[in-house]
Amino acid sequence: MYALKNTNKPDEIIPANYKAVHYIGGGAAMFGVPENKEIQTLVMTIYEQHDGIVSSVCHGTAGIVNLKTREGNYLFKNKVVSGYPDSFEKQDAEYFRHFPFLIQKTLENRGAVFKFSPRNKAHVEVDGKLITGQNYLSSREVALKIIENLNEGKK
Repeated sequence: MYALKNTNKPDEIIPANYKAVHYIGGGAAMFGVPENKEIQTLVMTIYEQHDGIVSSVCHGTAGIVNLKTREGNYLFKNKVVSGYPDSFEKQDAEYFRHFPFLIQKTLENRGAVFKFSPRNKAHVEVDGKLITGQNYLSSREVALKIIENLNEGKK
């Protein structure tokens, strides 16, 4: 509870102090995060100005759908990404009716190449400094890929 009450706001974070940003999954990641301009600016500053990594797992991939480079292109344009596939959603469930967008469809419509594996299998895509995983089973491998990428940057 202490950490929740004392979490830094985006404008309190110094981008130069970070080398990676990770968007965690869960349906709540669909609300408030993707459209937050302060978070977008912070993440892209870490990515572009500090050679940082942007990563996500499962529904956390919703957090990257609006990220744009300085040139105005989507971060993931022409890159291979993963996340929770639209076809795996329970489209007749109450929660689904409240989703503001579909992750896979939005990414693909904006130029991403979306890949995934069968349900309940880990699947990770690494495209440069963009590291994405299909589901919670992919979390460990995404974390290891982040560490590997960070260690390569030290060489």
